[in-house]
Amino acid sequence: MSLIPSYRPFRVRMAERNLDRQDLEENTGLNRNTIGRLYNDKSVSIDTLAVVCHFLDCRIEDVVEFVEDSAGNR
Repeated sequence: MSLIPSYRPFRVRMAERNLDRQDLEENTGLNRNTIGRLYNDKSVSIDTLAVVCHFLDCRIEDVVEFVEDSAGNR
């Protein structure tokens, strides 16, 4: 089994702060497609994660975790 990124911690952090996709878009300049990738556990660049972390005032490990890919998806 391989490991794949999960942005569940990002989604939890956003919910805890009562922030939504529009807040992220307006405050970071990230486009809707990129934000959608985060919400759907699709790959994003390290630069995108840096922008998210700056906005949320946190570290990368606070917004991403690696989980086993039991389905073989990427």
